[in-house]
Amino acid sequence: DEGSVAVLGARSGISRPVMATVRVLEDDPASIQAVTVNTPAGVAPALPAEVTAEMAAGGTAVLPVAWAAFDASNYAQEGSFTVKGEIDNFAGEFFATVVVGPAVVSSVLPVEVTGLAGYAPVLHAQVECIFTDGSTETSAVVWEAMDPADYQSAGSFTVKGAVDALEATANVTVYAVESIETVIVANPQGKYPA
Repeated sequence: DEGSVAVLGARSGISRPVMATVRVLEDDPASIQAVTVNTPAGVAPALPAEVTAEMAAGGTAVLPVAWAAFDASNYAQEGSFTVKGEIDNFAGEFFATVVVGPAVVSSVLPVEVTGLAGYAPVLHAQVECIFTDGSTETSAVVWEAMDPADYQSAGSFTVKGAVDALEATANVTVYAVESIETVIVANPQGKYPA
């Protein structure tokens, strides 16, 4: 804090104490370094809790910052917006720039697949994805190889896959072949067995 401090000391060879007054000046921020935050559409930006300030007496300091509230509509779609920040003892205004990029896949909906014992189930080539902005669309999926033992008899198993870096899941139900007329099989290609 700003103020004065008296310092009492001794000097070799002098019997009387030596006193000095030191004046402490508070070093206020002169400017704030630019803050830019990137986020995909639909995801609230993670603004920093601290910013770097250029100090009036020289040098820099990392200081806590309070950001103004902003509405979710600001980051609902691609574009950019600014958010006002406040720092103690800084009289000027400064803003963070938030750059909102395209929405990205946030989750992949599982798919249900049915098949007949002894035949490899046909997995979907595309799955429905939910994006960070709430929109949905289908995306290509890459499935892991199935173990033939999983579909040799009636039962169920799960196949894992990936859409970009996110996990996809196919829940497979295999029915025993008793009479082909008694089993309705959902098949993305429209025919079974292939």
